[in-house]
Amino acid sequence: MTTNDLLRLIPSNMFRDLAIENKIDSQVKKLSGEIIFKLLLFSMLNSEKLSLRVMETFLQSAQFKSFSQFDILDGKYNSIRDRICTIDVDYFEKLFSIYSIYNKELKEEKALSKADSTSISIAAKLFE
Repeated sequence: MTTNDLLRLIPSNMFRDLAIENKIDSQVKKLSGEIIFKLLLFSMLNSEKLSLRVMETFLQSAQFKSFSQFDILDGKYNSIRDRICTIDVDYFEKLFSIYSIYNKELKEEKALSKADSTSISIAAKLFE
C-alpha cells in the first residue's frame, strides 16, 4: 500500500472540516493544516533524518507537490517550524482517529498493540 493509497482513506472534506472546527487555518495563507500534515507524513516516510531543513526541501520538491496535489508551495524552514508550533494539537489527534480505518484496510484490527522500539526498551529496563 502506498502513501497515496493511505491518504485516499481520509475523506476529502475531513481536512477542511477539522480546520474550520479547530480554527487552525484562520490568518494563514500558504501552509494550511492539510499541507503541514501531508508534509509531516511525506517527510517521515521518505527520510531517515527528519528535520525542518529536510521538510523545507521536500516542500519545494516536485515529488511532494504531486503527492500533496498542491501546485504552488513555498516556505522556509522557520515558517514550517512556526506553523507546526501554532497548530492546535486537537487537529492532529482527530486526524489520528482515522487510525481505525487504516487498521481495517491493512487487516490489523486484531493486532494486540503497536509501539516503537524506544518505549519497549525503556519498559524492558524496568523489569530486570
